[in-house]
Amino acid sequence: MVLDFSLTLHFLHLLVVSGYEWEVPKSVLWWALQVASASLMVGVGTWACRWRELRPIPFGSGGSGGVGGGTVGDSGGAYEMVRMKEEDI
Repeated sequence: MVLDFSLTLHFLHLLVVSGYEWEVPKSVLWWALQVASASLMVGVGTWACRWRELRPIPFGSGGSGGVGGGTVGDSGGAYEMVRMKEEDI
């Protein structure tokens, strides 16, 4: 989605500039700036999405503070599985 969004935004910018000037830009500097800008947007946007999506989900353990029962940022072993009580047979 990051690639699609950033390239679509740059394509719309090309259309606006071309419509305003009534010609496609011919400057090599303009095209180099657009390629650098698109590359930067894709690179940083992809990194930010991965960083955001790959963070652990804080389920919490006990306490109050939402559906999971913990607070955001609670990292005191909240992500580890807890042993269940063994039933006597």
